[in-house]
Formats: sequence, structure tokens, C-alpha cells
Amino acid sequence: QFTSGSTGTQKGVMLTHANLLANLRAIGHGMAPRPGDVAVSWLPLYHDMGLIGLMLGSLYFGVPLVACSPIDFLRRPVRWLRMISDHRGTLTAGPNFAYSLVARKAREADLAGIDLSSLRVALCGAEPIHPATVEGFRDRFRPLGFRPGAFFPAYGLAENTLAVSFAELGAEPRVVHVDADRLEGENRAVPCSPGPRARTVVSVGRPLPTVEVAVVDEAGEPLPPGCRGEIVVRGPSVMKGYYANPEATAAALRGGWLHTGDLGFFLEGHLYVSGRKKDMVIKAGRNYFAEDLEAAASRVEGVKPGGVCAFSVAREDRGTEEVVLVVETREPDPPADLAERIQAGVAEATGCRPDRVVIVPARTLPKTSSGKLQRFRTRSWYLDGTLIHRGGERRTTGFVAYAKAWLKDKVRGGRR
Repeated sequence: QFTSGSTGTQKGVMLTHANLLANLRAIGHGMAPRPGDVAVSWLPLYHDMGLIGLMLGSLYFGVPLVACSPIDFLRRPVRWLRMISDHRGTLTAGPNFAYSLVARKAREADLAGIDLSSLRVALCGAEPIHPATVEGFRDRFRPLGFRPGAFFPAYGLAENTLAVSFAELGAEPRVVHVDADRLEGENRAVPCSPGPRARTVVSVGRPLPTVEVAVVDEAGEPLPPGCRGEIVVRGPSVMKGYYANPEATAAALRGGWLHTGDLGFFLEGHLYVSGRKKDMVIKAGRNYFAEDLEAAASRVEGVKPGGVCAFSVAREDRGTEEVVLVVETREPDPPADLAERIQAGVAEATGCRPDRVVIVPARTLPKTSSGKLQRFRTRSWYLDGTLIHRGGERRTTGFVAYAKAWLKDKVRGGRR
């Protein structure tokens, strides 16, 4: 199967029959399929969650599968709930954005007669899980029989066939509030009370049987619980490597572990995913490399070469992440259609249409002394509302400046 990404960056993940069987058995242990189960899916079969988790999983465990196309779901999200109700579905899955979308878009008239009491597992994965999505879906559909314990956070990746960790069956999602300053500044997850200086993270459960998970530092040494580092995985579900890409394989498979590029920490045996080490942005559960989006935008007439920064920001109101491009131009009076042309050009080249394009003067984007783009600082400026006032600046950064911008981001995010 191929990893998510834009043209030229996808990698073919080589999986054996033994990989598939090992992961399906681990999934079965975590979801405990039983007689009478019915799976419901709208997920595409080119997505590992739809292909392996729902289609192959249903075949392996002998569970009836009711499916529709992703287009049907996107045109009318409430169709997903109607399928669950009509067929007494017990198992379903989707990315975070799907749960948020249906909770926001479903009209009361559309929900007449829908009964979600049969649903025992509503798996949520494939992209960061927002606490607001968990609460919004639970509260919106509890009157229709949805049980909070059915919401089922999970973590996985194509390189481990699919699943890595699952929440506890029947238990309400576990959420922790940690000190934001210490998490970003010291890589320590220190529980604290909810508030503007706290970051709320949803647990993705415990590692599945036969899947070993550790959190390591930059040297690959294991970190104790409460310390954030890179999530690494090993076990019989781990891929053989990337097809015809020995360099990428060597980078991912090191010291007997699969290095995921994701950041996280353990608390009381539960895994929490708190960020991405790799330079990717996520939109609707699909990963795109920032460099590809930037390169595509740079080819649009009027854009300063090398003057593009791509990143994603959480949209709690939509339950997904918004892709933003900050684009430098040397033109004192940029054409009115420049942003639209950039969106179209990037969409055509990569398949990802940016949600917003911000046009700024040349020498606005922060870079290191060696000329490397500082995406995290650009993102902080965007979130604290100061980006458009920094035209012509060229600064390097330090931890203190970043921490202040990050804190402003969280305070503003909590008020939106």
C-alpha cells in the first residue's frame, strides 16, 4: 500500500501476508468482534483504514459490511448515521474530520428516526483527534442512543500495516490536560488543571498485542513516562520496507524499530500523540509534504521563488486542520487574483487545495542564519495575528520568542 502524500512523495509500503494477518489478529483482540456485529463504512479502499481495517477485517472475522462511496458521504454526511441505524451497525471508523463534519452538518430534520444505540465501536484515527470533536459528537448524538463509551480513539500508520494502539472497549475516551509551556519547552507532559496554559490531549489507548511501542529521544534512547519524544514501533506488523527506496527504508527502520516521525508520550500506560516530527501538513486525514506545496506555489507567476511557507493549523470548529500558505511577492500591488491562482496551481500539482493563502511582502518569512525557512515561527505569527505587520522583516528565532508566540496561540485558540 502507498503512504498518503502528493505526487512524487508517496512511498510504496511493502507488506507481507504475515504482516496483514498479524495486524488483523491484533485488531481483533482490540475490537473483540462477535456474532451479530455489522460493520459500516464510507471510507475509500485506497485508504488503509478502509481497505485493511474495514474491508479485510470484515472478511477475516466474517462480519457483514455495509458500505457506500466517500462521495456519497461527503455530499450528505448524515447518510453515515442513517446506514448505521438502518442496518443496526455495531462497528464503524473514520478520521477526526468526519465525526466533526456530521455533527456540524446534520440537521434535526435529517436525524428523525435515527437510532445509534447499536453502535459499540466508533473508531477515530488517521489524523489528530481533537477533544472538541469527541465532545461535540458525543453531545450531539447522545439523544439518538449514542453511548460515549463507543467513541474509540486509535493510532496507526501504513508502515505498521494499520493499527498500533486502541482505546479500551466501552470506556469513555481518556483526556489529559498538560502544562503547555513544559510540553513545548522541556518535552515533559506534566498534568495540570484545565486552563489557557494547558494543552488537552486525547489518549489513543494502549499498544495492541504483538505491537511494541516506545518513546525515544534524538539518540534513540528510551524515555520514561511523561517525557515526549519520537514514537517508535516494532513487531510482526512492521513493513519490510519502502518499495524501490532503500534510503527511505534505512531512515525509517533503524535499530530494529520503525521510526514513525510522530511525537508523543506515555502516561499511566496510555499513549498520547502530541505532534509530528516530520514536516507534513494534514488535510482530511491525508498527509502532504510542506515542500511539495511550497514548490507548486513558487511556480505561479507573481510569487517570489523560495518565498513560500506551508503549514496546517487546527480548526476546532471544523474538527480538522486547515492548510495555510504564506506567500511572498515582490510586487507592490499584487494582482487581485493571485491567491486564487496559487490555490488552483497547488491543487493541480499536488491534489491539495490550500484553505487560505496569505500574500506578504518580500523578506517577511523568518529564516535561520543558514537560510532555512522557519515554518513553526511563521505559523506562530499567523496565529497571533502579527504576520501581516511584519513585512520586510528577516529575523532568526530563539526559544523564548517561540514560547511566547506558542502561548498566545493557545490562549487565542481557547477563545475561538
